[in-house]
Amino acid sequence: MDSTNLGIRRRDRLRGIGPARLHGFTLIEMLITVVVLAILIALAVPNMQDALRKRRVIAAAEAIYGQMQFARSEAIKRSQDTSAVITTASPWSVAVAGNATVTAGNFAGVTIAATPATTVTFDGIRGLRSAPAVGAGDETITLTLGAYQLAVQVGVVGRVKLCTPAGATAVGRYPAC
Repeated sequence: MDSTNLGIRRRDRLRGIGPARLHGFTLIEMLITVVVLAILIALAVPNMQDALRKRRVIAAAEAIYGQMQFARSEAIKRSQDTSAVITTASPWSVAVAGNATVTAGNFAGVTIAATPATTVTFDGIRGLRSAPAVGAGDETITLTLGAYQLAVQVGVVGRVKLCTPAGATAVGRYPAC
């Protein structure tokens, strides 16, 4: 290359013409990017809050499910009746002797209702549910947060399951009760 071409290239670079100018963004490009990101974030926030509500209901139901399973296994292991006590007043709780208590404080906004009773007792021989009485049907503990509901059911034979109450908005892949 001759020295004349080198001089032109250097002079063009100093003026901002050519490849040297392509390293960076203009202010307008940055502003457009920020506006597009702000719009995407504004659209995503409501969906994120909805997902958090669902997770809270699921986490609370799974914690109570664990308490009921623990009570049943302790009854069989110790060969003595074991009860899970459900307190529906605010703040709600589910307690089993020998295990940590599940409380409303860990699941903000989730409410609880228990039917037909607030104490579930498992017998120490086979782990069957001995209270409430067999004629009462399944013991159902329903957890609610906004439009979302999930239930923990304890059957007469002591089987504990998670399900979605009839007419409730489905939360996760739990079957209908």
